[in-house]
Amino acid sequence: KGFKLADTAEKAKSIITVGGMSAASAEGTAHSFSEEENLAFVDWINFQLAEDVDLKKDLPIPEDADGLFRAVHDGIVLCKLINSSIPNTVDERAINKGKLNIY
Repeated sequence: KGFKLADTAEKAKSIITVGGMSAASAEGTAHSFSEEENLAFVDWINFQLAEDVDLKKDLPIPEDADGLFRAVHDGIVLCKLINSSIPNTVDERAINKGKLNIY
């Protein structure tokens, strides 16, 4: 199968581009991801961490465009994913599971 520009254009339709959260990072920068990648990550995380008692309030992660980003904002899901891949990499006692403030 050869290269077809139409295939690339079709894939580009499902790419979501967002700017940074602050004025400094939004200026001239953009982050992009495909809807398929987003859904794949959400499905995998929901499957891997479904039984985790600390994440009952956060799982399942919704499949909307920013559900994944909302779910990982405090780092708990990321720490849990690391530990599901390589157990005891992140000490559970070091994970701040309480309500975080902006500082």
